[in-house]
Amino acid sequence: MAKEKAGQSRQEIGSGGFLKWIEELGNKLPHPFWIFVWICILIVLTSAVTAWLGVSAVDPGTGRVVEAQNLLSGEGLRRFVEHMVSNFAYFAPFGLVLVMLMGVSIAEGSGLLAVALRTVAFSVPRKIVLPVIFIIGACGNIGSDAGVVIVPPIAALIFSQMGLSPIAGLIAGYAGATAGFTANFFIAGTDVLLAGISTEITHHIDPNLEVSATANWYFMIASTFLLGIGGAFVARRYTIPRCRQFVITGAVEEAVENPSLSA
Repeated sequence: MAKEKAGQSRQEIGSGGFLKWIEELGNKLPHPFWIFVWICILIVLTSAVTAWLGVSAVDPGTGRVVEAQNLLSGEGLRRFVEHMVSNFAYFAPFGLVLVMLMGVSIAEGSGLLAVALRTVAFSVPRKIVLPVIFIIGACGNIGSDAGVVIVPPIAALIFSQMGLSPIAGLIAGYAGATAGFTANFFIAGTDVLLAGISTEITHHIDPNLEVSATANWYFMIASTFLLGIGGAFVARRYTIPRCRQFVITGAVEEAVENPSLSA
C-alpha cells in the first residue's frame, strides 16, 4: 500500500506536478498590456544607459556612424513626439495590413471563414482529428487574429461530439491558432508583413534588395505539419487527461446540436 502511494506521488510530481507548476507560473504573469509597457520602459532606460556609455554603430549602407540617443533627455522626448506620426504612417507594411483587415473583416463577417474551417474540421476521420485541429488552427492565421476566435469553439464542438471535454478542445484549438500563428499552407498576411519589414531593413544596405513574401513558404508548410504532429501528441498525452474532470455543460450540448458561430 505504501509503495502504491509512493508510486502515485512520484507520478504526480513527474507529470501533473510539473504541469501544475507551469500552469500556476503562467497564471502569475501580468496582463500583456503591462508586459508591453514594461518593455517600453526597458527600451527607454536602455537608450539612456547606452547613450551615457557612448555606444555607436556603423550604418553598413552609408558608412555613417550612428550613436545611441537618450530618449529620456529633452531632445529625445521631442524627437519621439515629432516623429510619432511619421513612424506610424510610413511603416512599410502599414498599407497592406489595412487592406488585409478589410478583406478579413468581410470574410469573417459573412461567415465564409468560419464555415470553411468548420467544414474541414467536421469532415475528417476521427483518427486524425487532433492533428487536423492544430493544422486548421495554424492555417486560421490567414484570417489574422480571426483564427484565434474561430478555431477554439470549433475544436470544442468536435471534442464534445467525440465524448471528450470541450475545455480540452478549447485549449487545443487556442494552442494551434496561437502557437502556429505564422505557419500556413498559403501565403498569409504575416508573411507579407515580415517581408515588408525585412525589405525596409535591407534598404539600409542596398536600396535594390527586396525580400519576397514567399521567402519562408517551404519552412512554414513544414512547420504546419510538425505543429499538427507535436500538438496532437501533447493534447493526447497531457491536455485531454487533465481535462477529464470537466463535464459537458448544457450550453455546449446545445451548441453541438446547432453548431452556429454567428452568435
